[in-house]
Amino acid sequence: MTTKKKTDPDALILLHALKSHFNARWWRAFECLLALFLTVSVRTLLGNAQGSSSSTLSRLLNLASWKDPELWKTLNTWQNTHLRKFHQHRRGRKPTVRVRLDVLDKAAPHGPVRLTSLEKTGKKLPFVRVYNKVFGIHLVVLHVSVGDLSFPLGVRVYALENKETPIALALDLLEKFPAWTWPEFRVCLLADSGFFSVDFLEQTCILGYNHVSLGAKSNLTLRGGAKLSSARRGDKVWLESLCCTPLYVAWIDLPRKDGIKRFFVLSTVKASVRTLLGRHAKRWLIESYFKSAQYDFGLNETRLRTEDGIKRWIFVSFLAYSLSSLERALEGRKSQTQNPERWTLTLARAAQTVLETLLLEWRERVRIPALLAELYALGVPLCILAHRVFVGSVHICKS
Repeated sequence: MTTKKKTDPDALILLHALKSHFNARWWRAFECLLALFLTVSVRTLLGNAQGSSSSTLSRLLNLASWKDPELWKTLNTWQNTHLRKFHQHRRGRKPTVRVRLDVLDKAAPHGPVRLTSLEKTGKKLPFVRVYNKVFGIHLVVLHVSVGDLSFPLGVRVYALENKETPIALALDLLEKFPAWTWPEFRVCLLADSGFFSVDFLEQTCILGYNHVSLGAKSNLTLRGGAKLSSARRGDKVWLESLCCTPLYVAWIDLPRKDGIKRFFVLSTVKASVRTLLGRHAKRWLIESYFKSAQYDFGLNETRLRTEDGIKRWIFVSFLAYSLSSLERALEGRKSQTQNPERWTLTLARAAQTVLETLLLEWRERVRIPALLAELYALGVPLCILAHRVFVGSVHICKS
C-alpha cells in the first residue's frame, strides 16, 4: 500500500507569499505557467500548458503588471531561509556555503570564459548579442549551495545596450549578496578565469569574501617579472598588479582534443594542493545547474519578444528549480538517514513530486476537463456531461 505524500509546508509558504502579489485571474494563469515548468516530460512551450491558453500566458508574461523586485525579494528571502534551516541541526564544524559565478558558453564547452547562452535566430529580439560566437541571450548567474541544497540566487543579462562587462555584472550580483548574508557559514566564492581581474579581487574583499578561488591564465605576470606558468604547485605568489594580496597556486593537467592543457587555480586562503583543487572542482556544480535549467526547467525555451517577458520567464525557471532542489535535498536527507544507498531521487522526479503535491487547485481544474473528455470518448451523452461541467464549475468557484 502506497502512502500519499503530504504537501511540503516550506514550499506552501513560498507559494502563498507569491500569491499575494497577483490578483485571482493572473494567479490562476501563474499556477498553470509554474506547472508547465515543473512538467519536465514535455517541452516548456506555452502551447503545452494545461489549464490556460497560450495567449493568456503570453499576456501574463509580457503585459501583466508584475512587481518584479518584490517577487525576486520574496524568492531570495525564502532561499536564504532554507539554506540556514537545512543545516541548523547539523553537528560538527561550521558548514560552508559555496557561492559560484559563471559565464557558460555551450558552443565552446572547454573555453576559458563561459556564459549561459540562450541561442536565438530572430533579428529584432531584446537582449541578443554575439558572444563567444553565439548569437543569443547571455546571462551571468549567481549560484549558492550548502551541502546537497543549491539555489540560483540572482541573474544579470549581458546585453549590448548596457555596455557592462561580465565582471561588472558579477560584482553587481555580489553587492546584492555580500558574504555577511550568511554569517553562520564559512563562505567560499568560486569563479572561473573569465572573472579574474584585480578589481574583482579587491571588490570581493570589500564585500567580505575573504576566501576566493579563481581560475587563472598562465600568462599572468608575478612580482619580479616571472609568469604564473613558472610557479610550482603550492607556491605563495604576488601578482605584479596586486602586490598587497598573497595568492596560493595550484594547477592540474587535463587531456583536451589538442593535447594536454594545464589549468591554474589561485586561492586567497592557504591550503594543500589537493585541497585547493578539490575546493575549486566544486565550482562545476553550476554546470549541472545550467544543464538542468536549460533542458528540464525551460530556460532554453524562451520565445518571448519583450524584455519583461524574458526576465519573467527566467524568474519562473529559477522558481521551479528552487522548489525541486529543496524537495530533492529534503528527500535525500531522509533517505540517507534511513538507507544511505537508496538516495536516487533526481531533479526531474523531485519536480514531479512538487507538481503532484503543491499545485492542488491547478490539478483540480485540469482533472475535470480531462475526465469529461475521457467519458465522452467512452460514449457518455453530451447532456450528462454538460450537467457535470456545471456542477464541477460551481464546486471550483465555492472552493
